[in-house]
Amino acid sequence: MSILLQKGGGCFLGLLLLGVSGINTQASSQAHSTTSTGNTRWWGFGTPEENGLPGGVSGFVGFGGNLVAFGGFFQPSGMHCIGAWDGARWELLGAGVFMKHPAEPCNDDCTPWISSAVPFGGDLLVGGRFRYAGGYFSRHRADNLAKWNGMNWQPVGVGTDGDVEDLLLYDNSVVVIGSFTMAGGVAAAGIARWDGSAWFAMDSGSPGAIAYTTVWRSNLFASSYLSNELFRWSGSDWQAVGQVMRASPLGVYRDSLVARVEVVEEAITRRRIATWAGAEWVPIGGRLPSELGSPDCFAEFEEHLFVGGSLPEYNNIAEWTGASWDSLGSGVGPGLFPHVSYGVGSLQVWGGSLFVGGDFIAAGHKTSYRIARWDLETTSVEVEAFEAWAVEGGVQLGWHLSGADLSEITGIEVERADVEAGPYERRTTQALAPSRAMQFLDHDEGISAARWYRLRLTEVDGAIHFAGPIVVDAGQLASTLTLSKSSGRVEVRYRLARPSASISLDVYSANGRLVRTLVRGAQSRGEHMIAWDQRRAGGESVARGVYFVRLRADRTLTRRVVLLDSAR
Repeated sequence: MSILLQKGGGCFLGLLLLGVSGINTQASSQAHSTTSTGNTRWWGFGTPEENGLPGGVSGFVGFGGNLVAFGGFFQPSGMHCIGAWDGARWELLGAGVFMKHPAEPCNDDCTPWISSAVPFGGDLLVGGRFRYAGGYFSRHRADNLAKWNGMNWQPVGVGTDGDVEDLLLYDNSVVVIGSFTMAGGVAAAGIARWDGSAWFAMDSGSPGAIAYTTVWRSNLFASSYLSNELFRWSGSDWQAVGQVMRASPLGVYRDSLVARVEVVEEAITRRRIATWAGAEWVPIGGRLPSELGSPDCFAEFEEHLFVGGSLPEYNNIAEWTGASWDSLGSGVGPGLFPHVSYGVGSLQVWGGSLFVGGDFIAAGHKTSYRIARWDLETTSVEVEAFEAWAVEGGVQLGWHLSGADLSEITGIEVERADVEAGPYERRTTQALAPSRAMQFLDHDEGISAARWYRLRLTEVDGAIHFAGPIVVDAGQLASTLTLSKSSGRVEVRYRLARPSASISLDVYSANGRLVRTLVRGAQSRGEHMIAWDQRRAGGESVARGVYFVRLRADRTLTRRVVLLDSAR
C-alpha cells in the first residue's frame, strides 16, 4: 500500500490559501493508496465542534504563515468573522469585527460580515459589513474597512459609508468595491482605489453594480449585474470590450480570460464556459453546467480548469481535463438547511491541494462544514506501508519512503488525534530526518480508545504535505485470544496486534506440563484460527479435565478450557 504526496498551483475569487495538503485515506491500521479520482481525495474538516466553520464563509487568504478564513461565523472561543488555521486548529486574530460597541443598543441588523481580505503593505486589509474592529472595550471605529498588523486591529481612515463587497490588488493599490457612495472621504459610486495613503474614485463610465472582477495581463476587468458587457479599466474610465453573461464570474485560464457566455449553436442560444484572448470568445468543451446551473468561481491548475457554483450535474464542482468535464468524486453538499440552495462560492489551489469554500456540510461523503480540501497531482516521493500497531507502552508506527529524490523532504513529524477530522497534536519532539524505512514509537501507557495518526512532511520550499490519517481501533491495541468447543475439538482464535518473528501457541495440562504446541514461528498481524483436535503431538487423545491454551506474542495470554469428552 502507498500514499501519494500532493502538489498544486494558482487561483481566483479572493481565495488565497497558505497551503497544507494531502490525503484523507481510511484504514483499520494501514493506509490505502490513493487513486486518480474518488472520495479518498477529499479531506473533511468535520463539524464546527471540530474544525469545520459554524457560519458562512466568504473566502480565505494566506497571512503570517497561516490560512485565514473570513465570513459571517462566530464561535464561543471569541472568533468573530475571522480566524487563522495553523494546520491543526483555529486561532484568533484579535477579537475580530463587530457591528456595535458594547455600550450601544442594537436597533437594526447587528450581524457583522467580512466579505474579502487581501495582504497589503505588511498588513491584512479586510472589508465587509461592520462598524468596529478589536477588543470588547477597546474597539476602534472602522466603518467596513480595517487592517490587522499581526498584533492589533486598526481602522483604514474613515472607511466607507456602505458595505464593502470585494477587495482586489491592482497597480500597487487596493481596489475597493461595494454599495457605498463615499470611500475615505472621497465621492466614489461603488468603486475606489486606495494606495495606502490616499483614495481615488474609479467610477467614471462605471458599469453600475459590479458583479466580479479579475486582473489579466495587468488590466482590470469587471462584469456587471446590470448588463451583458465585459468592462476594462483604462486608467481613467471603464470601457466595454466584449460580451459576457450578466453577473458572470471572471477568471484566468491558459493566459486567457474565462467567463460564462451565451453562444449560438445550430440556431440555439446556449450558455457556455469560454475563454477570451482579446478578440472573440471560444467555448470550452461541451455543456457545463446545465441550462439551470450557475457557476460562481474558477481556478486553474496545470492546464486543468476547475469550476465551482450551484452545479447539480457535477455535485457543485467540476474539472475540465482538456478533453472532458468531470466531477470531483461525489463533490460537495448538501447545505445545512433543507430547501435552501447550496454550493461552492470560492476555489483556490495552494500547496498541492484545491481548497473549497461555500455552503455545504459534506465533501466526498466526509463531514466538512463550509470548508474542504481536494488533493491533486502527485510528487515523486511516496509514503508506502504506513502502519500502526500496539506495543508495550504505546503504539508503534512504521512507513517507507520511495521515490528518486528524498532530498525534497526536509523533515517528518507524527501527529495524533482522537477523531479523524482532528484537531491533531504533534507527538514528535522534533522533525525526523527522512530515510527509506522509518519508525516512531508513540509512548502512551493510557491508550484505551481509537487513535488517528498522520504524517506531516515538510518540503525544502516550505510546502506542507500530509500522509494518512490511519486509525488504530481500541480493539486493535493489543493481541487477543478466544476459545470455543465444537464436536470434539477446540477452535483457537487469536489476533496479533503487530507482525511477529516469533510467536508460540501451546496447550498445557492443569499441572503445567506441555501437552501440544499448536503454532511456533513468524506470523503476520491480524486474525488467525487453528483447531486443536484434543490430541497430543503423537496423536494420542488427551484425558478429560482442565487444560490451558497460552499465546506468547507482544504479550502473554492464557485461556482455560474444560474437556468433558475425548477426541473422536
